[in-house]
Amino acid sequence: MTLRFAGAENTPVYSRASADEIGRVIRYVVAAPTRSVVALHVGGRRSRAALVDWEHVVGFGPDAVVIDSEDHLRHPDGDYEQRVASGDLDLRGRRVLTDTAYEIGPLVDAEFDETTGEVVMLETDRTTVRGAGLMTIGPYAIIVRHDAVQPADDPAAD
Repeated sequence: MTLRFAGAENTPVYSRASADEIGRVIRYVVAAPTRSVVALHVGGRRSRAALVDWEHVVGFGPDAVVIDSEDHLRHPDGDYEQRVASGDLDLRGRRVLTDTAYEIGPLVDAEFDETTGEVVMLETDRTTVRGAGLMTIGPYAIIVRHDAVQPADDPAAD
């Protein structure tokens, strides 16, 4: 099953070890090389903004996220994670360019596999891109393979 970033943001995060709510999903740390969510940015109730690696997510559904233990919450590591946690590298709204230098709009949302964290689809305001086409996430743009862009519906064909 897949979920969308927008639909899963603000979802409560619980610890399986203590059954306490430890915060809410704020953002996603996505690794372009693996095309997957590698960590969740958790903020709120019991913790200051922190990350939890995907390997510690034991359940992710539309109503809640369960991690194995709040002991696995950690501070951002490195510049990329710091920028994600601060909101400087929030993916939504970021410009999406193809590797052939075409702009296909700002990122509106992304869809990911709730079990593996694999990014399966990116959605701009003009089209969608297969997740396998994700190449790079940078401060200025997200770069995707041109051949992964889904053809837009042609209104003239209707």
